[in-house]
Amino acid sequence: MVRQGLAAKVLDAIPGKKIFGLYRLLPIYFLLGAAVEFSMIHWRPKGVNFYDTYKRKHVDKEARSQINFEDLREKVLKGKQL
Repeated sequence: MVRQGLAAKVLDAIPGKKIFGLYRLLPIYFLLGAAVEFSMIHWRPKGVNFYDTYKRKHVDKEARSQINFEDLREKVLKGKQL
């Protein structure tokens, strides 16, 4: 019960409750999202960040689809010759 009262007091301390209601918290969420995005770009645990991993997987997926396309093309061309 004490924690709920404390949480309510903290939320009530943020101005704009009558006008915006819960939407007054949007700037806080925006800043948290920006911090997460910044950390995904600049934080490099073990030398790799999120975007390096994404780019590597995307290139791998494109290469696999290209190989599959070429294999399918060869099968179709061989089928037409027979």
